[in-house]
Amino acid sequence: MMKKIFLFLLLYVFNFNYVWSQDILLGEETVDRIRFPKFYFMYGYGVFGNAYDLNTIIKQKTISKGYYALGNEHNLYKYINAGFKFSFFMDKLDLDGSDRELSSYKINLSIFAKPFLPITDIISFYTKFGGGFGSSFAYPTHKFMRGGSKEQLSATYDMYGDSIYSNQSLPSVNTSISVGIDYFLFSRFGIFVESTYLGELNLAKNLKVSQNISEIKTGPNYFWFMNQSVILSSGLSFIF
Repeated sequence: MMKKIFLFLLLYVFNFNYVWSQDILLGEETVDRIRFPKFYFMYGYGVFGNAYDLNTIIKQKTISKGYYALGNEHNLYKYINAGFKFSFFMDKLDLDGSDRELSSYKINLSIFAKPFLPITDIISFYTKFGGGFGSSFAYPTHKFMRGGSKEQLSATYDMYGDSIYSNQSLPSVNTSISVGIDYFLFSRFGIFVESTYLGELNLAKNLKVSQNISEIKTGPNYFWFMNQSVILSSGLSFIF
């Protein structure tokens, strides 16, 4: 009787340990690096950009520098991830003269859908379609509107007069389209590269210059303008 009890306990313990070890092994084998939830950090640099008002009177080249972003994504469907991204970046005006170094500091919060095509268990091609809201700080709109050709200066004065505009702390709307590649070197760690088109619709406000308002030509109280950028970036992904 004692032998049977001992044999039963031995088989039970052996079977428990075997199943437990198999679960661990299976768990390690089924980590889906492409679909598992992840955080990521990215850095990018603008290779092309422009800004213009919706009347297309003002149009200047810009370049995005120091593009930083933090994001999170989860699997939404078999071949689609979705998540959010918080970004901070700086636009420099590409003008001749002293305006060259004037910068706009921006923050954006956006959500995105990320369809992907797995090539292997660790490599996938993807696209992202995103949109959201943001704001700008210290945008030198008044300098921006004083640059350009003689024709631009004349058209700008006819439309906006001597008014000084800024979109500092005012809302903006953004949309983006990206293409990229994910590559997961380890089970919980990966790298990626992507190219992004970023479009932003910004609201600018008349700052009301201090001179006698009857002696100058004034423009509208508000106007909308677009920023467009193409950004090349790379980053790190951390699976959790």
